[in-house]
Amino acid sequence: MYVQDYDEQYMSEWQNYHNDGCTNYWPCQNTGYGWYTAPLNDPNTFGLNWAYELIPYSKSSQIMACPSTSQSAWNPATNTDWASYAYVNWIGDQGTGGPAIKLAGIPDPANQIIFWDSGKGCSRVEIQGWNNNTGCTKSPTLYPQNTPPMPAPDWVPPHNGGRNYAFADGHAKWAMDSNMYVTANPQYWIPWCNN
Repeated sequence: MYVQDYDEQYMSEWQNYHNDGCTNYWPCQNTGYGWYTAPLNDPNTFGLNWAYELIPYSKSSQIMACPSTSQSAWNPATNTDWASYAYVNWIGDQGTGGPAIKLAGIPDPANQIIFWDSGKGCSRVEIQGWNNNTGCTKSPTLYPQNTPPMPAPDWVPPHNGGRNYAFADGHAKWAMDSNMYVTANPQYWIPWCNN
């Protein structure tokens, strides 16, 4: 629904509308935040993030909290800000720190991940996907440490050794991490790897 309302463009990862020396899009670390709390941030105080932009469609911030996740040691979740899902940065900034991609820029929506379970509860919405040194070249033997869907040790798979993934065509599915690593399956993460 968001994409339909915004000229077929996805949510930006994070936007900063304040004159504090930052660019318009994430990453901007001048204020000491990277992802900003979500999804209840006050956009007059903090920058908008992708989760905050979706609140009018979900009507509830609680949709961001997966009951199967546990507290993260990194910015632990609070009663008002609990985020358990991550957004693919190749969608949110095209991998360049620029504007979010448009629907037409996704050649295979049924195989393009948009969101997935981070496996932890933290007070900041997160984005991920860039931890891939192989580009579109598949490297199934490359050890996937520090690559999505487990870019850090606390991104544990919360559902029987796997995670739930939401795709650009609107469907969702469960998959084991071993079948989804960006190094082995860049076509799931990077839109232009489907060309």
